[in-house]
Amino acid sequence: MATRKEIQELQRLLEAEKFESQRMMEELLETVRGMTLRNEHDQFHNGDGSGVGEDYKYGPKQKWRKLTIPIFDGEDAFGWTSRMERYFESEGVGDHEKIQASMIAMEGKALTWYKRWEFCAQISTWEELKTAIIRRFEPSRLQNPYELLPSLKQMGTVEDYREQFEFNAGPLVRAEKEYLKGIFVNGLKDVVKA
Repeated sequence: MATRKEIQELQRLLEAEKFESQRMMEELLETVRGMTLRNEHDQFHNGDGSGVGEDYKYGPKQKWRKLTIPIFDGEDAFGWTSRMERYFESEGVGDHEKIQASMIAMEGKALTWYKRWEFCAQISTWEELKTAIIRRFEPSRLQNPYELLPSLKQMGTVEDYREQFEFNAGPLVRAEKEYLKGIFVNGLKDVVKA
């Protein structure tokens, strides 16, 4: 049984950890705010001192809606990393900010994994983090999709098969359409194929 002194020491340690976590979160939020402010500043000023950015020249109908960072909870790692890359590109996130922004965008089991992984691994680039996320949450995506697709067969409905096919064909954006169509048709049940 813990003594009163041990309990007080544990409470003090928990408070210190809570304070440190809050401090780190505030730093990360400040980094994101800085990225947002810098992006807004860059959009408003077009470089000639006029203060009229591209968004204002062409009117509100043509400007992009304000993007929010996609949240990752451990599901669809490949889709999340793809959306993050688009987010980084559209928001002008620098290489040194990508890992911090990614951590802010995690919750649940993804955040739990990240905290442990960050402690064990030496993170240096977004590419390394992206590979680690896919390896942990969607290892099948690291296999060669050209090997996965031909082995895919319709077991349930055509819609279920189509979803699975699209999921596995996602990385093959440059593949020939006729090639993919042939693999898709070949995986259908004989009755449906006919």
